[in-house]
Amino acid sequence: LAGKLQKATSSTSQYKNEVLLAADSFSGYCILRSEAIKQELKSRQIRLTVQDDKADYAARLQALREGKVQFAVFTIDSLVMAGAKAGDFPASIVLVIDETKGGDAIVAKTNAVASVQDLNNPAARLVLTPNSPSEFLARVLLAHFSLPDLSEKWLVGAEGANAVFQAFRSASSTEKKAFVLWEPYVSKALEQPGAHVLIDSSKLKGYIVDVLVAQRQFLRDQPEVVRSVAEAYFRAAHAYARRADGLVKLVMEDARNTGAEALNETQARKVVQGIQWKNTLE
Repeated sequence: LAGKLQKATSSTSQYKNEVLLAADSFSGYCILRSEAIKQELKSRQIRLTVQDDKADYAARLQALREGKVQFAVFTIDSLVMAGAKAGDFPASIVLVIDETKGGDAIVAKTNAVASVQDLNNPAARLVLTPNSPSEFLARVLLAHFSLPDLSEKWLVGAEGANAVFQAFRSASSTEKKAFVLWEPYVSKALEQPGAHVLIDSSKLKGYIVDVLVAQRQFLRDQPEVVRSVAEAYFRAAHAYARRADGLVKLVMEDARNTGAEALNETQARKVVQGIQWKNTLE
């Protein structure tokens, strides 16, 4: 920690470019926060700093519009929603990061909600982060299942997956509530007694796809920096993927560094199984 603090506050003269990237704690973004990408970019005299905005997508888009950040990560659905609400798309997709195949999930306590159809009740609620992939997953669920008795006020907002996870832990076993989470909190929730998955993104292929976007003016004015970040990302991704348990170890380290509760190796393996990182060819 002392070493990281020293790096963060030391002279930046060795860098020609400093760029900021807005993200959140989702495990799929671990490569962007990794030491490998930092070292790859350092060799190109580029300093990349990742800022956690707790999945506030409106603020993330506004930061891009104002030039406060040069890069950001979105799921395609959250980018479309945020841009539609703002009436503007100040950033352009430059690469696909991953697709979740279980990395986003709706979980519940078996005694309270044994199946999706148990949500067909006026008292049922879904706890999630509004305007995020979690809300999108919940709306996809509602579009695919007939739940006519579910209240129009079914959404209970919480700020980030950690807050949703804490609400899940404190919920009674009789409350008709489902909780929409992303990794690493899906795996952590399933460690709790009586927890189970109602539906996850593995059943909804092609819906939740993460992308890296670059601010349009920055992309126009400094395309070589954008290219360098993209190249460094895929070099880092390849380096972790080819090592035995490279991604598992990275996910465990990332969970510690983002402030999430520590993941054990079994949990980390489940996280990796739930995320399909895209390689250079893809």
